[in-house]
Amino acid sequence: MRKRLMALTLSVSMILSGVNNMIYAGYTPTTRSNIIQSVNDTYTLDNYVTSFEEEQNIEKSKFLSGKESKYKITFDADANWIDKIKTSSALDNVDDGLGSFYYKGAVTYDWNNIEELTDNKGKKYIVLTMKNLGYDDFVKQRTEMQEVKKKFLATVPNLDEMSEYEKVLKILEFMHYIKYGKDENGGTINDAYTALVKGKATCTGFAEAFNFLASCINIESVEIGNPGVHSWNGVKVCGNWFEVEPQSKNNPSVNDATRNINMTKVLRGSEYMSNIDRAHQEGDKRDILPVSKIDYMDYKGHTFTSHVIKWNGDKATFYRTCSECGEYENDGFVMTSSKPYFYHLVDREYIGTDCDVTKVSEKKCGDATVTKYEATVTVDGKTYTSEHTEIDGECNHVVRDSDIKTVKKATCTEEGKVEKTCETCGYTWTETTPKTEHHYVTTTQKVDTCEEKSEYTVEKCSECGDVKSTSKKLYYSAHDFQFTSHKKEPTCTEKGEDLYTCTICGKTETREVPMVAHETELRNYKAATCTEDGYTGDETCINCGKVISKGKKTYATGHSYVDTLETVYETDMSMGLTYKYAYVIDRVTCKKCDFEMIDGQTESKLVGWILADGTEVSKEDGYEYEYVTDKNGNLVPKKIDHSVTQPTSRPSISPTIYETGDYTDVEDTTKSVSKVPAKVKISSAKNLKGKKIAIKWKKVKKATKYQVKAVLGSKAITKTTTKTSYTIKKLKRKKTYKIYVRAYNKSGYGKWSNAKKVKVNK
Repeated sequence: MRKRLMALTLSVSMILSGVNNMIYAGYTPTTRSNIIQSVNDTYTLDNYVTSFEEEQNIEKSKFLSGKESKYKITFDADANWIDKIKTSSALDNVDDGLGSFYYKGAVTYDWNNIEELTDNKGKKYIVLTMKNLGYDDFVKQRTEMQEVKKKFLATVPNLDEMSEYEKVLKILEFMHYIKYGKDENGGTINDAYTALVKGKATCTGFAEAFNFLASCINIESVEIGNPGVHSWNGVKVCGNWFEVEPQSKNNPSVNDATRNINMTKVLRGSEYMSNIDRAHQEGDKRDILPVSKIDYMDYKGHTFTSHVIKWNGDKATFYRTCSECGEYENDGFVMTSSKPYFYHLVDREYIGTDCDVTKVSEKKCGDATVTKYEATVTVDGKTYTSEHTEIDGECNHVVRDSDIKTVKKATCTEEGKVEKTCETCGYTWTETTPKTEHHYVTTTQKVDTCEEKSEYTVEKCSECGDVKSTSKKLYYSAHDFQFTSHKKEPTCTEKGEDLYTCTICGKTETREVPMVAHETELRNYKAATCTEDGYTGDETCINCGKVISKGKKTYATGHSYVDTLETVYETDMSMGLTYKYAYVIDRVTCKKCDFEMIDGQTESKLVGWILADGTEVSKEDGYEYEYVTDKNGNLVPKKIDHSVTQPTSRPSISPTIYETGDYTDVEDTTKSVSKVPAKVKISSAKNLKGKKIAIKWKKVKKATKYQVKAVLGSKAITKTTTKTSYTIKKLKRKKTYKIYVRAYNKSGYGKWSNAKKVKVNK
């Protein structure tokens, strides 16, 4: 909904958004590296610019030259003002006061000719090929818009005496000829040019036309939009923003010479405008400006500290005015008595003071009478004066060069102003003088260092600074760096630094030195055992302690069992005789560690005796023995000789001994011999809270005691009890124990029970 010029400029300027990546919309720039490589190389950068302002000036200058020609603009690839080019047009303000109205005419970029250059220092430049479009149409429309501006300014000859409020009404009054309508294709008309020159527009065209006229008389105005619905204006009056609907019918009666302005939607606050109809419910700039909530008619913020004396023929009136906006002190706005209501442009009830008027002179000038008056008034003890000239008839002013006074000197950017006085009648008036031509001066700045060797040439106006063209000629340049000293020695954790010095300019440069390699050793190594996992170890730097390579877990190897049968002897004393018993055990040991356990044993067997004097007597297999008393009264074993007839009765103290170890009790003096208890069967074994294991087993005949054993690896806990249950305490959590139980009596130990595995989780 804006202008075609801006659309064109923005669309092509977007190329620059991809400059950092050097690719845009599928186009890859032409890349040239090392444009300068050796001592004798040079390269010239066309229109090399160092600022956004220089770039805009060159665009404007090239476009206004009137030629549709191609040219190049070069800038640093890392320039921090590139983003401004993306959203700006050098032609937006090509002429003072005209603003951005252009319907045609643009500066575009040749997408296929984007270049990236790199010099021997690695510095990158971007080169854009520019092209001017639509210059003839631009000149035509610019001329027509200048004519519109001239006509509008003619309607406000006393602009300096007008308040901002009156200026707004003058803009609306001038726009009365614009009619609402669409183009021949039924499309919207959204530009100021068509609205003001052709007299036809849709809502955005009205808003743009209002903005253009406002810029001509220094009134701040912006377009407010309800996206997709409607557009109107926000206008700044007395430092506050109010809303104006320029599309309203502002010439309700052609017979009304005052051209009443329909104030229904003029200088209203946001609360009124948002409720008046659907089109104005939303406004995209209401909060940003912000727009006043109340109407201008209810505004009470004026400071009436300035003044003006207004003339009407030979009468003059003094008025207080607002120092901010020039509003006249008044009793309020006058509204017509019948609908539709209109606030009148001239029927304002100003508060003024009549002045005393004196005729100063009266002269003839051609067919006209020129009368000069002077007004005097005293207000609040202070006297004010004003002069005024009335001309009756057609003058024939004669002005000598000596009667021309320069009020403002014309420059290449602004028009001048001169004051002329007629030598015949003494009438004085002012006229504008055209801008002067730019005075371009070429300057060259030379740089000759190891960092850069170049000649930067600028063609610039000596008065306004406008840049017409630039160029930069590059020469090969380079430092001659030589090693100076070690600044920091490298380690295995930090890089080092070496100092280099240029032999030409003395500049120093610090260069990075790579880190040295780590010196490692193996740490945390642990060999795996039968019961515990191992670790291969960490390769660790002995200087910084950094682990270069972590090791791995190795698993426990498990026991390597060896079974060994051993004969174990036990003794038991009775009636002064020591009995010697033997049994065989199965001892299980690990070849790799100190782990051992008893896996089983045979029943004990009588194998001999130890006499009171310490003599050992072995029991021979296949023979029977009896016990007799020696001369000292000690019981001793005696082999029975079956070749001798035995007495029908034997001594009461001499039991018969059998090979099996059984014997017959003889009163209290005989030894009671019985078999060892049978193998125990465990009923249950479970983990209890508190790192305990409770074991129960079945009662074994002939058992007097029981041994309970908990085995973990090579370590075992053994407890004795007379009961058929036992709880082992103080175990290790997360470990699995093997539980064994065996019975015991005077004849010896029974076999260990089968193992019961229990894991301690509680």
